[in-house]
Amino acid sequence: MTSATVTIWDGSAEQPANVTIWDGIEEIPVGTIEVNDTTTPPPPPAGTPTDGLAFDMSPAMPQVTSSPKMVFAHYFPPYPISLDNKDPSVDYYTTGYLDINGESNSHQAYGGFLRNRPMGRAPLAGDWTTADLVTEVHNAHDAGLDGFVVDCLSASGNNWTRSQHLIQVASAEFPDGSFKVIPMIDTTTSFTTAQSVAGMADELNQFATAASAYYLPDGRFVVSSFKGETYNAAWWDTLFASMKSRHGLNVAFLAGLLNISTWTNYQGYDWYYGVGDWGDGADPGIAAVTGASEHSTGPKNAGLKWMQPVQAQNVRPNQHVYDEAMGTASLRGWWERTIRNDSDYVQMVTWSDYSESGSVQNSVLLGNVVLDISSWYIYKWKQGVEPTVLRDVVYLAHRTHMKNATFASSAAGQTQWMSHWSRGTGESPVADIVEVVTFLTAPADVTVTVGGVPTTYTAQAGLYAHTVPLATGAAPSVVVNRSGVQTAALTSPVAVDSAPFKDVWVYAYSGSLRGTAGQYNPNTQ
Repeated sequence: MTSATVTIWDGSAEQPANVTIWDGIEEIPVGTIEVNDTTTPPPPPAGTPTDGLAFDMSPAMPQVTSSPKMVFAHYFPPYPISLDNKDPSVDYYTTGYLDINGESNSHQAYGGFLRNRPMGRAPLAGDWTTADLVTEVHNAHDAGLDGFVVDCLSASGNNWTRSQHLIQVASAEFPDGSFKVIPMIDTTTSFTTAQSVAGMADELNQFATAASAYYLPDGRFVVSSFKGETYNAAWWDTLFASMKSRHGLNVAFLAGLLNISTWTNYQGYDWYYGVGDWGDGADPGIAAVTGASEHSTGPKNAGLKWMQPVQAQNVRPNQHVYDEAMGTASLRGWWERTIRNDSDYVQMVTWSDYSESGSVQNSVLLGNVVLDISSWYIYKWKQGVEPTVLRDVVYLAHRTHMKNATFASSAAGQTQWMSHWSRGTGESPVADIVEVVTFLTAPADVTVTVGGVPTTYTAQAGLYAHTVPLATGAAPSVVVNRSGVQTAALTSPVAVDSAPFKDVWVYAYSGSLRGTAGQYNPNTQ
């Protein structure tokens, strides 16, 4: 018997093999032959990926896209990157908002005011408030956002000063107007109750005169609201008439409502341009529900623009409730709803409201993951096709404790605990999961290790999500291999604590491309 060396091509790598050749009469040596299974190896993807992403985001960027669709993030002024320019280990977020004894124990009963915070940084020299706002504006712009919708909480004080500073920074950084700032009149605050209609008109004009102002092609100035249904159509008509008489502004009202059933209140007024609601919660089961829950149908049929809320997570310690986001599934589900109902606008809820844990900006528990995944959907929504994956990327999502954990903070004075927010139809059950989200150039084997136990599965090309059970122990990790070559790997920045200090419920996110520097669990005190 004679052996021959054969080169076999399996579509991804040449594999040597020893074979026996039989010609029907005798065994004969044939030397080296090549057998091809006719599978053509995939060509390397063309293009240059955007920093930190698996794909090239530039076709969907605000300054180059021809799409009329626009995405804004709700900017909540009380929570900038830094409140005091101190080292993050001793700044106000750490000592005042996260510590269970912060702000003179005023939040002790529910374990501390916040469960997450903006990504920390070392103290800066010079004008640090401007530097921080520049960072925020560019982070949003680089993710494909068209601008911010700024919550107008008051007409004086730190929040108003920060709002005006934001307008100036956005205008200076993008003088072509490619990054816009829309005023959102918060009807639950002193902005509407502590000043006259004329005063409001004058304050809103400060937004209108900036390079970052958002004007429609017909010359109307876009204004939004939070809980617009607080005031009837006559009230809004008086305000917009004052803006016209005092400053020559014709308003296009993109109303933000809490009770979306009130959207018909303003029909018949020429300033009524569009409408959106705050959302039905950060729950992928609810996001997937169609029919009566599709709030966009009525307004769009009436000729109004629809602003779809997109929410990644919703955890509120001081209100004692949280939504089950199922990793990044809520974020992805609401983006899919946006595409399904062909929304005109998106409001990401929110950029920086850490008191509701809905923040999407770079933070210690979430990294930049919400923006990274949103960039994929922004591209898909605006361009009508999915972007081409140019390199492999993997993301992890998991909580820092099990759903039935016992919390040590009870001995430190915590007496009130968060419970699962009952939302109704489609609501997801509370889960103990680790979610792995991959963006792959081609199918690959993915091994995720949780609690020391590895699980391997095959992930498809493009965006692919998979879950495995959560377990206590070391930080979960994941490795992506294709044809024996590791193409991506990630270890979560936080472990799953068997004896957690307090109830967190925020899913921790991390990504392989940007790394996890600066990320940690801030809920151990």
